[in-house]
Amino acid sequence: MSSTVEDPRDHVYSNIPENTHVLEEVPNCRHCGAKRFHKEPKGFCCRDGDIQLSNIETPPELMWLWTSTDSDVWHFRDSIRFFNGHFVFTSLHCMLDGDTINIRKSGVYTFRAHGQMYHTIADLAVSCKGGNPLEMYFYDDDPSLEHRYRHCRENKYQKDQEVIRRLIHILKDNPYSQQLKQIGQIEGLADYRITFNLDHHMDQRTHNVPLTSEVAAVWVKGIQQRRKFDCGVVLYGNNKQEYGIWSYHASYDPLAYPLFFPRGESGWHSGIPKKRVCLDAVNAACAAHGNSQGNPDSANRLCVSVRDYYCYKLQMRPKIFNPILFGKHLFQQFVVDTYIKIESSRLDYIWSHQKEIRADLYQGLMDCLHRGETRANAVGRQTVLPRSFIGGPRDMRRRYLDAMALVRKYGKPDIFLTMTCNPNWEEIKRELEVGQIPQDRPNLAVRVFRAKLEEMKRLEGILGKVQAYVYVVEFQKRGLPHAHFLLIMQGKYKLTCPKQYDSIISAELPNKSKYLELYKMVIKHMMHGTCRHELDNRWVVPYNPFLLRYFNCHINVEVCSSIKAVKYLYKYLYKGHDRASVSVNEADGQGNVDEIKMYREASKNSPPMMQLQLHLPGMHMVTYEEGQDIQEILDREGAKKNTLARGILYRDFLEYFTWQKCKKAKFWQKRKQEGVKQIGRIISAHPAKGERYFLRVLLNHVVGATSFEDLRTVDEKRGLIEADNTLDYCLTEAETFQMPSALRRLFVMILVHCEASNVRGLWDKHREAMSEDYCRTRLSMQAVQNMVLIDIRSMLQSMGKDIKSYPLTEIDKEQGSSHGVDREIYEE
Repeated sequence: MSSTVEDPRDHVYSNIPENTHVLEEVPNCRHCGAKRFHKEPKGFCCRDGDIQLSNIETPPELMWLWTSTDSDVWHFRDSIRFFNGHFVFTSLHCMLDGDTINIRKSGVYTFRAHGQMYHTIADLAVSCKGGNPLEMYFYDDDPSLEHRYRHCRENKYQKDQEVIRRLIHILKDNPYSQQLKQIGQIEGLADYRITFNLDHHMDQRTHNVPLTSEVAAVWVKGIQQRRKFDCGVVLYGNNKQEYGIWSYHASYDPLAYPLFFPRGESGWHSGIPKKRVCLDAVNAACAAHGNSQGNPDSANRLCVSVRDYYCYKLQMRPKIFNPILFGKHLFQQFVVDTYIKIESSRLDYIWSHQKEIRADLYQGLMDCLHRGETRANAVGRQTVLPRSFIGGPRDMRRRYLDAMALVRKYGKPDIFLTMTCNPNWEEIKRELEVGQIPQDRPNLAVRVFRAKLEEMKRLEGILGKVQAYVYVVEFQKRGLPHAHFLLIMQGKYKLTCPKQYDSIISAELPNKSKYLELYKMVIKHMMHGTCRHELDNRWVVPYNPFLLRYFNCHINVEVCSSIKAVKYLYKYLYKGHDRASVSVNEADGQGNVDEIKMYREASKNSPPMMQLQLHLPGMHMVTYEEGQDIQEILDREGAKKNTLARGILYRDFLEYFTWQKCKKAKFWQKRKQEGVKQIGRIISAHPAKGERYFLRVLLNHVVGATSFEDLRTVDEKRGLIEADNTLDYCLTEAETFQMPSALRRLFVMILVHCEASNVRGLWDKHREAMSEDYCRTRLSMQAVQNMVLIDIRSMLQSMGKDIKSYPLTEIDKEQGSSHGVDREIYEE
């Protein structure tokens, strides 16, 4: 009798699925006909029918260039940014990322811009050299076209000529082109001025192609000095000035992307009415809100916002040709440009609404009321950015602290999982047009990846019973979206030994004869290194066989050893991505498609998190609208006391109660459904804040308090909280989420402001946590300690204090912590 030798690793591969996951087909939008993918919200394309816009009118000749397989067409599409730049009316200004913008044929093309992106239009400084975009149109009646051929590339001269000849014929009906050609026939152009209408309002539900008379008008200098258009740019004959084009003007897109808007079709502008709204009502509402500067969110109930507009424009609709989706590299540039326009609009909204939506301390409102002030528009203070602004410093810190609150509640993460989009997924490839490759359609990659990500979250149980998780989405430098998961298992499913690790994670090539499909996927997705190496287990990235076979993409699965995984994940993701300023710091094509689609979640926690406010009596933050009666605000802030939660800490209330917000009052209500969880986190307070900090300490220790007075009351059941214990607790809590450098700053603040009686004890207990970053330098422990003390001394000196005033370890002046550099230079 023969027997089969059992592979000891077979149990790892015993439950792998037979087939790869395929997204479920869902019906197209019943309102606008847009293509939808599984798990996408129904209204993200047209707001459930509230938005209806006319389609771009693409000439048949240009449609042929976008869709044909002729050799000249391939040349046109491969060099699309060159040809669009050849026919633009405005100049694009931005700082591009040199690592991703290159002319190499290898690798994935990614358009990535740093800082502000803006368009300018120059005066009519005609010089036969074609020095500005407008001048090129002055000579388009020249049969030889030498003015345009002069800019052709030497190695592609003939192909460039043929494409340019076609494009000149296609764009002859563009109203901007027509105006400039007429100007080119005028003698003595330096004596003329031209006014471009940059804000021609029209009902884009029925048409969006402006007439030539709506685009520009020309006057001889000295005659009719007034402007003809309310919003326009006056260009003079020869003074070589440049003028910026505001992104909220309807001409912003057609001036910069003539190949996408060949008939000069209008782009987004303020005041575009929603489907069932009268245009006159929109104009009246915008005028009432002072909308002369194109504020995108005025009369929001009636108008199409900038984000909704481009969500609509970037959709795939059967039998409707959308040239933007055929634009390859120009598509990526357009998406980045659009994303920055949306971000700028959000920032403009925040800036312009500081006077209308005010926030102030409750105590401040009381004082005003006692002085006889009863209107809310007389009080308040300006804010820089709300925490709802995604990517701002407050938003990033909030997300990080929310993640660490889960760690506090459930313990360290057990598994670190990274899932990366596979551009060759069948769901992506079947939506490509003829001649397109996945990299040409970042919108498809993002949308399909999102649907797969939702499926991943549904399958959390494959790795064991998941109690909580954190995930963060980002985009690789080569453009592919991927998500990082940190999974926290329930108690009995915690990973505690190598045998448990091996039950869900493999780091080797599977048996080729038994698991051929899985073997191919490991070779394709999970090998680290170059193809010059012989493929063996040394180059396999750890993975879970079930997930790899199910999703057919790169899914790295590793075991977490400490909470540092959360710290360094957020530090890595948010380093250099502070979008608090008006200019967007960094933007790339695929990530911006995700943002424009409106369902981007930079990070998410499960169970969900809610921040609990921390305030002294009469000092909590409230929001109110301009003109609202202050007494009404005060009345609705009276929260009802709940007598059912005597044994619950403030931070745990959300697990048993929900916070109800009504116009008349706010109160806690007992949860109606069991098993519905939400985690609470009391916002942080610095020890230097005095009473506010100690209030937070009390809230973290005292249960059942019904008022500030009750919280401060001491009886035999409640022990006193010693000052030094609270400082120790403060540092211990900070160790869970702060980086070592931040811990050192906190330690210095405690030394200066908190009058700690046991400084040496605090130093000895928390020295190791404050030294983690320096420990990676592989220096001796004494040298590391010396570096930490030098850092602390420097911070104390900046605050006018001397480290010798505190009972800390003395700094060894002769210790070699400066790596051979003179001490004075090292300290400087």
